Amino acid sequence: MATVLPDPASKRLLLSCLLLSCPPVFAQATDFKTLCEEQLPAPSLQVKRAESGHSIDRHLSYRELTGMGAGLLRHGKQNVLGITRAETSTTVEVKMARLEHKESGQECVSPQVVVNILYKPIEVFIGREFPPDTCAYREILLHEMRHVHAYQDHLPQVQAALRIKLGRLFSDRIIYGQPGGPEEKLKADIHKRWLPVVDNEIRKVDAAQAEIDSAAEYNRMEKVCDGEVQRLMEPGD
Repeated sequence: MATVLPDPASKRLLLSCLLLSCPPVFAQATDFKTLCEEQLPAPSLQVKRAESGHSIDRHLSYRELTGMGAGLLRHGKQNVLGITRAETSTTVEVKMARLEHKESGQECVSPQVVVNILYKPIEVFIGREFPPDTCAYREILLHEMRHVHAYQDHLPQVQAALRIKLGRLFSDRIIYGQPGGPEEKLKADIHKRWLPVVDNEIRKVDAAQAEIDSAAEYNRMEKVCDGEVQRLMEPGD
């Protein structure tokens, strides 16, 4: 079984702490636009990804894992033998270079934006009833590693899709406006338009995970290894 648990607190626009504006240059030139284009770096957008590997935890019983997955069971009531849990983190770093026009009070801003997406270390839980030297453990681990690989394979797809989709939302031109206006507009766009696109792309992995957790696979997992799974469960199940 696989779950994606995005952490809302980890989805942050790091504008306030990473806003490294160049000291304002008070332009005297009549052609302010020409000055901006000559002196400011070109606007840029990058989408980066990072992986943090996975860990295996055997401290919980299959009963506790069943409780953890109770709201996510896809085929009615089942015993959950293992769970793979992936938590995402998305940050948007924005650096801005700007010039201010003394005469008009206008400013020009060139943003350099980096969108970082990653899975925190993916957690694989396997019921403690299944010792590592058993056939049951090996089968459960193989199943959960399919979930791990599905997450890992999905991340490059998210990166590629976001380069295109966020690229359409990002203006690759220098922004002009009243002081502070371009910054506030970009911040609002990121929160209202960009991050929902990121979430939607990340959630597309759910379809691949559902295929792994088919009803046939659930039934197979409880019968593998000549019934060893059932024998290792606590009496009364």
